[in-house]
Amino acid sequence: MQDILFKKIADTLFEMCKENQIGVITYFEVEIQVNSQVNKQSLLNYLIEEIPELVNYNTKIKINESKFNVQTVMKTVEGV
Repeated sequence: MQDILFKKIADTLFEMCKENQIGVITYFEVEIQVNSQVNKQSLLNYLIEEIPELVNYNTKIKINESKFNVQTVMKTVEGV
């Protein structure tokens, strides 16, 4: 389940960066369900492998956990 969530986040980030002409992500904020067991480090490691042209170890991630049954929501993406 975690791999599916990571893939969804990576695909969404890739598309958002393409649409908004972002070359490198400096910060992003995502909202996920509280029981997803996702943490910043595991997500960052996955993204560095999946989309290394957009994400690196300087990318800051904020994960908001929602008690409600929400789909994964990208709240903010910043970059250059």
